[in-house]
Amino acid sequence: MIRGAIEQGNGRHLLDAVLETMATCGSLEWTQKRAEEEADKAIAALQVLPDSPWREALIGLAHIAVQRDH
Repeated sequence: MIRGAIEQGNGRHLLDAVLETMATCGSLEWTQKRAEEEADKAIAALQVLPDSPWREALIGLAHIAVQRDH
């Protein structure tokens, strides 16, 4: 079901069923955890840069990327 919805590109009507399936098998939590781990790595890598508004903006983007809910 999920693969078909992605491959056909017209599976919007299956969105609720796909999300339910993903929640049931734990993939949403797993993906969120992995995203947070990658954001933490990105933030750690930015620490070598001098403190600046640009570095803080990049750190902010990393936080936003994992906190969004859509």
